[in-house]
Amino acid sequence: MTRIPPEAQIVIAVHDPNRPLRRAVDSVLESERAGAIVVAHGIDPSLLDIPASPRVEILECDWGFGKPYAPFNWGIAHVQAPSTGVLGSDDWYQTGAIDQMIRHLHQDDADGVLAPLVFPGQPRSFNPLSIRRRHLRAAQDGLFYRTAPLGLFKTPVFQGPRYRFVEDVPAGGDILPSVRLWTDGLSISHYPDSPGYVVTDEAAQRVTKTVRPLEETMQAITALLNDSDVASLPHLERQALVTKLLRVHVLNALNFVATGNSKADQAFLTALTRQIVALEPRGLEVLPRAHKNAIVFITRGENDQAMNVIKSLSAQPLRDRVFPDRLQYTLSPGANPRNAAVLAASRARSALFRKRA
Repeated sequence: MTRIPPEAQIVIAVHDPNRPLRRAVDSVLESERAGAIVVAHGIDPSLLDIPASPRVEILECDWGFGKPYAPFNWGIAHVQAPSTGVLGSDDWYQTGAIDQMIRHLHQDDADGVLAPLVFPGQPRSFNPLSIRRRHLRAAQDGLFYRTAPLGLFKTPVFQGPRYRFVEDVPAGGDILPSVRLWTDGLSISHYPDSPGYVVTDEAAQRVTKTVRPLEETMQAITALLNDSDVASLPHLERQALVTKLLRVHVLNALNFVATGNSKADQAFLTALTRQIVALEPRGLEVLPRAHKNAIVFITRGENDQAMNVIKSLSAQPLRDRVFPDRLQYTLSPGANPRNAAVLAASRARSALFRKRA
């Protein structure tokens, strides 16, 4: 008898038998409408703690070692259910998360529904930051700040070659396909008050967090910048993407460079930052004046001066810490004043939702 696949299949790649895999799988099986595809990457499946269930499929992936995204692509290619998601072996879904995403996927006739991100011990996350729930737009609704497609997508969409994870990078292989998902005109929904995807960091050492030379760590960003589709994005989307790359990736890398002594890392960060700014210089203008000044120092190869700016942020005037250098960018996507207003509206809406519930 042919087994009928569930409504959703969640791909879980595991590289280490010591990961809390059972918790992840159990959270999927809590939904009677979902099943799990566990991909054992370079390890013996018999070593894995997996609950016995006809809704659990086990795949072996004995290739792509050192490529943490290869098993996800392998598992996604084997999905037969109408909808697909991915789950880290350290992470899990809150009760009701999958069922809610399935409901919204059908109700909105969406191509994808993003799961709310839940970080233990932290307040509810509003990412992407938007007061809208359906038909989200990449720039206006902050989708670029979701660098991983964690949620539920129609399988024909998610299995499309444009959205394959980039395998030849040690980290960030989900960044380029995510940018494409957000900018290809698909219908994306997000309901931040629904049960969410719990993000943890319990493993002793994640593959994607191994300390490497900056050029190697940033391979995914380089691949993104060299992608012809990204270069041809509309102005507002390029601007929002540049703002996000500078705020998140460049400024985080600055701290890494400042604590090390590698001149190669420093030179690479300068070259990469120049390339990011060149993609859309107005993206730099959206940042607060202090952050803009730090980025300008980096483009000049003056990383020590840039770090001094960041370290002295608390002593700088509020105007420099919050507002763009040119006030015309105050309400641009990604600008701090706009983000603060949207966050306040989102929290108020969430409080009203909880009160009615």
